[in-house]
Amino acid sequence: MQLDSDEVLNGSGGALLAVDVGTTTIRACLFDSCCRLMRHVEEPVSCFGNCAGLPVAAVTVRLFQICVQFGGSSEEGIRAEIDPDLLWKQFVSLVSQLLDETRERAHGVAAMGICCQRNTFICWDRESGKPCHNFITWKDSRARNACRMWNNSWTVKMINFIGFMMHMLTRSARFRAARIFSFLNAMVTHRLLVTLAEVSQLYSDLCGPLQIVSADV
Repeated sequence: MQLDSDEVLNGSGGALLAVDVGTTTIRACLFDSCCRLMRHVEEPVSCFGNCAGLPVAAVTVRLFQICVQFGGSSEEGIRAEIDPDLLWKQFVSLVSQLLDETRERAHGVAAMGICCQRNTFICWDRESGKPCHNFITWKDSRARNACRMWNNSWTVKMINFIGFMMHMLTRSARFRAARIFSFLNAMVTHRLLVTLAEVSQLYSDLCGPLQIVSADV
């Protein structure tokens, strides 16, 4: 139920602000102290995509040489990135617009909850505070080839085989998990490897000021 914006908040609990940050839409909602929706505003998120062919890149991690092949017009190699500065401006703009439309002041908001994208990450410089690249969203599929190579490797196959044998002997759920273990493109790890391969400066800063953070934390 949506209330008229002129209706005042009842009780002393204050308003509740909820913001949903998705890959297609960012939405802000304001609830009264009884959790009734007062008003909501939203606008589309600018997600940058690119299916153009990209060069082969490689990055060395410990003893493994991971070669990541980009390119193709299918889902293989599709970019899905969000400009962090633009997203922050949208967040501030929507919250300000919502408070203005309901004539509510910021100090009248008792709590705020944020729901955002899982496994969307960004690297930033700890010293300057500046991002090193755009948000790499969970929709980004450039790491699919890397995941396929790892899943077809003897290392992962051995983990699966040992998990299968131990599960047959013990029926333990822990070993069953090892039996079906595999890397997925939605995981941060391999998309991070792809990002390191594309931006050489990031790899050189791994032991320095580079920070890696996921949007859901």
